Amino acid sequence: MHVIVPTIIAFVCAGPLLGLQAAVQDDDVLMRLSLKPNSTYRYSVSSILEQDVDAGGGISTNSVKSDLDLSIAVTDVTLGRSTLRFTSENGGLRTSTRQDERMPIMDSALRSNAGKGLTVTVTCDPTGRVLNFSDRNDHGDLAILSGMRVFDRIVMQFPKERVRPGDRWISEMIDTMPAPQGEGSIVTTIELEERFMSIVDSLGYSCWVVEGTSSSMRIRGGLAVSGMNIDVSGDGTMKTRALIDSRTGLPVRSEVELHNSMVLRAAGGPEELAVPSNARMRVVIMQRPRR
Repeated sequence: MHVIVPTIIAFVCAGPLLGLQAAVQDDDVLMRLSLKPNSTYRYSVSSILEQDVDAGGGISTNSVKSDLDLSIAVTDVTLGRSTLRFTSENGGLRTSTRQDERMPIMDSALRSNAGKGLTVTVTCDPTGRVLNFSDRNDHGDLAILSGMRVFDRIVMQFPKERVRPGDRWISEMIDTMPAPQGEGSIVTTIELEERFMSIVDSLGYSCWVVEGTSSSMRIRGGLAVSGMNIDVSGDGTMKTRALIDSRTGLPVRSEVELHNSMVLRAAGGPEELAVPSNARMRVVIMQRPRR
């Protein structure tokens, strides 16, 4: 049980948020994804995840740092539908574990190139609603990007109506993640209340500023690992802030802060054998200059 906990939690999760110094406008807008075929956008994604796991009477602290470069090619725009191909150009993970402070000899570190070469195709409508999601990758690689909220923070959900600063709407996110080890899946359901803050001129773009706070976050799942059935349950919070290019509907910069608490328990097992954990994650997604 203790061996698989850090991997499961790391792929489920997910300084101050953006400070702006720019001219603020107060107009109503119709937020839409507006892309041209054969255009390409490049992003850098960085994250740090810290998690505390209480197993066997001792607490281990796990840290996962990741850096990834993505290119997004708009392969088709037809009848209001946009098809985007996400491709990871390079990237890697550095995982470190600090076991019970009474046993420093158990500390360890691991580096990998997980995520490199990942290709995912997403088709969505102008409001950002995903119509089709296709991948041909290892599920562990996909879990990395899903856990960092990369897809739903680049292709964001917009309200159907025009909005003015202060208006709010709910974005719903549901992820079904295959188990990183063994069989089964973990489902994370998030309702994010997003708020249109303002229009600013920043970084050479006219941007919509959107902030979000989760109104609910629920984690449920069942795993089968080494002949053992495990129930997963938990909840958490999510905060976001994004600067969105008003010309395209894609973010210039997007930041996410995630906090969650989870419990892994052998199915039908006693309460005292449950393994609790707490995790904190911060993700920064930045659009890189075009070549």
